[in-house]
Amino acid sequence: MLFPKGGWGVGRYVTLFTVRSAVALISSLRAAMLDAASLEPCPGDCDGSGSVTVDELVFGVRIALGLEAVGDCEAADTNRDSRVTIEEILQAVNAVLQGCDPTPSPYPSVSVSPTPQDKASPTAESTPTSRISTPTPTSSAVAGPSVCFRDVALEAGLEYVHYAVPSPPPRYEQFFFAGGAAPGDFDGDGFVDLAVTRISEPALLLFRNRGDGTFAEISDAAGLRVPGARLNGVAWGDIDNDGDLDLYATAVGADQLRHYLFVNHGSGHFTEEAVARGAAVGTEEPHYGFSVAFGDYDRDGFLDLHVTEWRPRAYNRRGAPSHARLLRNEGLLRPGYFQDVTAEAGVRLDTIPPLRADLGFGFSFTSRFVDFDEDGWPDLAVAADFGTSRLFWNRGDGTFTDGTEAAGVGTDENGMGSAVGDVDGDGLLDWFVSSIWDPLGRCQGPEGCFWGTTGNRLFRNLGARKFEDVTDAYGVRDAGWGWGATFWDPDHDGDLDLVVANGAHLPILDLIGLPDLDDDYERDPLRVWENVGGTMREVARVWGLEDERQGRAVVVWDYDGDGDQDLFVANNADRPALYRNDCGARRPWFKVRVTGTRSNRAGIGARVKVWRPGDTQPQVREIDGGSNYLGHNELIAHFGLGAVDRVQRVEVVWPATGARLVWHNLPANTVFHAIEPGVTTRPASFHRESSRSRWR
Repeated sequence: MLFPKGGWGVGRYVTLFTVRSAVALISSLRAAMLDAASLEPCPGDCDGSGSVTVDELVFGVRIALGLEAVGDCEAADTNRDSRVTIEEILQAVNAVLQGCDPTPSPYPSVSVSPTPQDKASPTAESTPTSRISTPTPTSSAVAGPSVCFRDVALEAGLEYVHYAVPSPPPRYEQFFFAGGAAPGDFDGDGFVDLAVTRISEPALLLFRNRGDGTFAEISDAAGLRVPGARLNGVAWGDIDNDGDLDLYATAVGADQLRHYLFVNHGSGHFTEEAVARGAAVGTEEPHYGFSVAFGDYDRDGFLDLHVTEWRPRAYNRRGAPSHARLLRNEGLLRPGYFQDVTAEAGVRLDTIPPLRADLGFGFSFTSRFVDFDEDGWPDLAVAADFGTSRLFWNRGDGTFTDGTEAAGVGTDENGMGSAVGDVDGDGLLDWFVSSIWDPLGRCQGPEGCFWGTTGNRLFRNLGARKFEDVTDAYGVRDAGWGWGATFWDPDHDGDLDLVVANGAHLPILDLIGLPDLDDDYERDPLRVWENVGGTMREVARVWGLEDERQGRAVVVWDYDGDGDQDLFVANNADRPALYRNDCGARRPWFKVRVTGTRSNRAGIGARVKVWRPGDTQPQVREIDGGSNYLGHNELIAHFGLGAVDRVQRVEVVWPATGARLVWHNLPANTVFHAIEPGVTTRPASFHRESSRSRWR
């Protein structure tokens, strides 16, 4: 075969291939290249004529094989490192076949994240406890696909419809905002499972990952059936630090009076214990629950949680308090039991006036605990509708202060989804909020339906609790009617790209005589932007991520264990999409799985940094227990390595203790398991875990 099994890795030079393989490459492309004409100057244009010939491509291959000198064709060595790699050969091939037009290729370009030098790399070191494993993939990419992603939901066994809409449809808008999903390895077998929510019964489905690229739906056997429930947001977290993941889900509907907590007993079975453990947020009022966020805001080593609610005055005629609540884990006194501390912590959301007072109060969609100011204490970021998004700074004493206006955030008019990541590579976590783009302003005026017009927001973290709006600089304002959002690195080039689910179909508009207002959003295409350094470009169609259904939750995970990031989209009132990534394995990657011993067991909130050789600024991730909107990503730190095949340095800081461990010189394409130092941990040892494969 032309490329090594699993795809080519950047930095694997052509000298690894035989001359016979190189000749096969040239022969297979010769006919197409002979027909190419009027090409712009491209990589591999040895004579500077403005076009690349077959002979020039052959000459580049001969340089890579060591048969010619690099100086005889400097254009073949695009990165000026005095050698020619297979990446550079393919750059020339793509340029010949496609011309020099900037339209993105389905083969993502290699780039290195910016490396500002305004921060010193950490120097403290300690003896680490760790494990390294090399996962066995459950699917293999096809060499040279025309697109990078393919929807494999049906063949993987993820067969369900989120909501069978009755006729006539219900008046509740919230049912059409719904559709949650969250990945988590609930049984500890090393394969990431998936929980999804539905408005139709059964309201909660658990798909167990078989480890061969397919799933089995086991909700009944796992004890997750709740008759009469309508569920929406969902999240995994180990609430009692017993080593297995528990599951929380919010309820939505006029007949729903509480939320649900399913406690994992470690045997593949759950029991619902929200009321007994103080986590139900139960009242006599209807619940219109949305997202769930886990995080240890008081740093006692146990996961707390925050839930959101979208409930306008039309569904709250009595003015009851919002069910958006902060629940504090009682910790060592009673692990996994909760107290409502919303008011005393200073994070009530139903006292924040919306853009129009007659709408009522309480419009939160998505929340997340994240340490934006790097003081060691998780802050609370909330994306909320009608101008009520908020950023609460953690004071470190169990309370928060509203810093929204001073920080320069909260300008989104209809905050819905939320993504957190270091988009510009400066070491600080930035914040993206999805919203509604309506340049025609069709819903404005005194009798309008009150949504905004100016679209998404990307807030760049400047440090010192200040942010800058860089939405237009990055070109990410228009996602239509945006919902779930997340940063990810599916091309493994070392910087963060962005995906946003979207769409709106609201039957209530038909009922009130405004049937055309949502027409532009009924077939909203999924938005995917590739980071190209200081800006982004839209690549959804080029990468094969074409979905015009009603996307809600978006989830990034490696469901098939091949090392790259796949994408799950929960579609409202429709079937889901599972996009398998067939291109990510072409570049090296590195993952860090974090376990707490004194911090929460799942490692949520841990800060992970990775330096590649030559980096002065690391890539930064937080293990995220927050929400993208109605769900979260895999609980792991995932890094693309671009053009290198080793990691120079890894640093992990645990959330409760602040313990920091550092490792050096680790191999690419491995899962690194970092275990917090504690009284029960042993000195560092590196070993390869035994294969987790069930099918070999």
